[in-house]
Formats: sequence, C-alpha cells, structure tokens
Amino acid sequence: MAEYPISEAARLSGLPATAIRYYESIGLLEPAGRDASSGHRVYTDADLVTLEAVACLHATGLSIPAMRNYLQNSRRGMEGAAMQIELLHAQAEQLEREGEYLELRRRYVELKTRFWEAKLAENDAVAEELAGKASAMATRLADGVRRLK
Repeated sequence: MAEYPISEAARLSGLPATAIRYYESIGLLEPAGRDASSGHRVYTDADLVTLEAVACLHATGLSIPAMRNYLQNSRRGMEGAAMQIELLHAQAEQLEREGEYLELRRRYVELKTRFWEAKLAENDAVAEELAGKASAMATRLADGVRRLK
C-alpha cells in the first residue's frame, strides 16, 4: 500500500496542506496515520480518495457542517443516498442564488461604468437616469446579500 507525505497528498488532492491539517483538527477528516520512524503524517490511497472528495466539496462552496454530513452519508452507503441527494440539491439551489447575485453585481458594475462615462462626457441627463437605475439596483444588491445568508 502506497503512503504519501502531506505535501504529496496536498498536491494530489488539490487541498493545501494547511487545509488538510485544519480539517483533521476539527474532525472533518480522520487523523492521518504516522510514519513509524519520523512521526510525520502519511496518507494512503484511500485517504487520497477522501481528500479529493473534500477538495471537490470545498470547491462547490459547501460549508464544513454540510461536508461533514456528506462524508457521514457516504459511509452509510445506499442508506445515505437520499440524504446525499437532498444535501446536493440544497447546494445547487444555493449556487443558483449566488449565480443570480453575481450577475446582478456584474450588471451594477456595468451600470456604474456607464454612469461615469456619461459624467465624463458631460451628459448630465444620461448620468442622472443611470444614477436612478444604480440606486434601485443597489437596493436589490443589499436584498441579495440578505437572501444569500
């Protein structure tokens, strides 16, 4: 069975070594085995599978408690499948909200750019119109922040 030091496990999994240590310290990941001679952490191929899964879950923006639930559900096998689906559907909905909010932010930046271009061109009528639209959009941005939480 192959064993990897934390630096190699980090490289292979895509998780920084600091994240691996942190996830171990909070109990998200099982503590790594230790090299008998050096006492350094060592990771097996099975550990790498888990690390890669956690890296992917982290990349989706899943919270640590949700990642913990996901890993626990995974250990349940088919009994945990329905819970996995529910958890992943909830995350997909969260990502959808975040995507909508990101698009709103992009549109706001575009609107403010056009506002400043109008100001620079001394086109006060257009600048005033854009300022009104930006103000309304700013309210939507603040609502979006509350909705994401």
